[in-house]
Amino acid sequence: MVFRNQTSRQLELFVALTLGFILRNLQHVSSMPEPVPFPTAPPLVVTRSSPPVLQPFQVPLPPFSEPNGCWGGDTKVKVEVQTDRFGNDTSFEIVDYYTGKKLLRQRGYTMQSFEYLSREICLPDGLYNFTISDEYGDGICCRYGKGFFRISFDDEVVLAGGSFNSNVSEVLNIGFQPKEGSVSQREFQYLESHNSRRKEWHERYNVSYVPMKYSPALAKTAKAWAEELLNACGVAGIEHEDFNPFGENLAKNVGNRSTFGQLYPVDNIVRRWVEFEVGLPYPSNGHLTQVLWRASTYLGCGEASKEYRGVCVVFKFVDTEGEFDNVRFA
Repeated sequence: MVFRNQTSRQLELFVALTLGFILRNLQHVSSMPEPVPFPTAPPLVVTRSSPPVLQPFQVPLPPFSEPNGCWGGDTKVKVEVQTDRFGNDTSFEIVDYYTGKKLLRQRGYTMQSFEYLSREICLPDGLYNFTISDEYGDGICCRYGKGFFRISFDDEVVLAGGSFNSNVSEVLNIGFQPKEGSVSQREFQYLESHNSRRKEWHERYNVSYVPMKYSPALAKTAKAWAEELLNACGVAGIEHEDFNPFGENLAKNVGNRSTFGQLYPVDNIVRRWVEFEVGLPYPSNGHLTQVLWRASTYLGCGEASKEYRGVCVVFKFVDTEGEFDNVRFA
């Protein structure tokens, strides 16, 4: 019993000491200052992004000219060719005037009989040579069909024809603007006299007025034939040029300078072709239709005179008429 009681007492003492130690430690802990929190890094935000897209190197393009479909202010050049019965004989090309580089080419033996062909190219301002050839040497009009060639700048006809021998070669001056004063006063009067009548008649019949422009090249051919006709001053009447793809009006007078041999005012000559034929049936009104024909786009006039029983004066007016609008322009 003594042993047991002593043991119990020792056990109680141990328990009391243990509890006291625990309580003392708890009080120590509770009396300690609050711990300073350890600084933490801001949260890491991970976002998913697409890989960078590399942009191609871009060269600024010249302005686009929508009306004609060409870039950088270039001119749209269209070449139209209608062959005759022997289409294989026909070829044409456009080359740079200075370098001779071929820019547009249609070889021989590539076109059929009575074929219509249209080709286009955009060209900057400058000089170019256009050549159309016929291998047999009889052109494309008018022995074996009404063949023709026609060149347009931005849909405006500037050169056309069809009656030639082996070839025709012309310089195309793209971007050229005629200088003021390049047309004589009398040539200007021919143009005005025609256009004033065209305007009156076109509007009278409720169609759009189509004025003509003056062509120095047409005038050159007109003057050449007028000079040729001086050889026939003594022959009654007046002869039209053979194989001429253009429309033409002619007039001739012979006499003294003070009477019939005088150089008549332009308006008198054109009045003779128009007002004097109003109401006449075709072909008696052929001069009138030449002047008023809406498909006509250019005109040229040539005059020649020489001493012959006084004076012989020949007037020739050339324009386009009919289906093909055959015109020349320089």
